[in-house]
Amino acid sequence: MRVSAYTKFIVAALAAVGVALNLAIGDDTLTTSEIVDLVLVGLGALGVYALPNRPAGPRP
Repeated sequence: MRVSAYTKFIVAALAAVGVALNLAIGDDTLTTSEIVDLVLVGLGALGVYALPNRPAGPRP
């Protein structure tokens, strides 16, 4: 398994979930709206994983 193939997904997931959890747990409660936000953040990270990187073209 090449870790470099998953680096973009891992960074996107960690950053997004970290920010969302920080906002959600800031008031020591987890509401339905915050749970929906966490799910949407996770789906966004999966979207980053699903889209391939642009192929490298010739450098000028």
